[in-house]
Amino acid sequence: MKTFPGLSPTLMTEFFSCIGEYPVGSIVSLRSRRLAIVTKNHANAPMQPTVMTFYSLTGKHFVEVKNIDLRHVEDDIEATVSQSDLDNRFFTFFREWLGTR
Repeated sequence: MKTFPGLSPTLMTEFFSCIGEYPVGSIVSLRSRRLAIVTKNHANAPMQPTVMTFYSLTGKHFVEVKNIDLRHVEDDIEATVSQSDLDNRFFTFFREWLGTR
């Protein structure tokens, strides 16, 4: 768990167990060079949520959407991605993908 100078580690542990370090809907980049959306948090593993991968940063293209529980694979979240860092291609992709559901 990350440390936050000046804040109680116990309080931060309780806070993250409630909402997770990566709230559902957060866009994250993974060590495997993919972008994903957080879809589920796990109170016992707040740094390892379930994510839905959708984009390859290496190939710079959309990939087959897959749900991955980070507790059970060798991959990690490297950073969160701001929606303002995404261009219109991503929003078009999500509209089309959600329209097929």
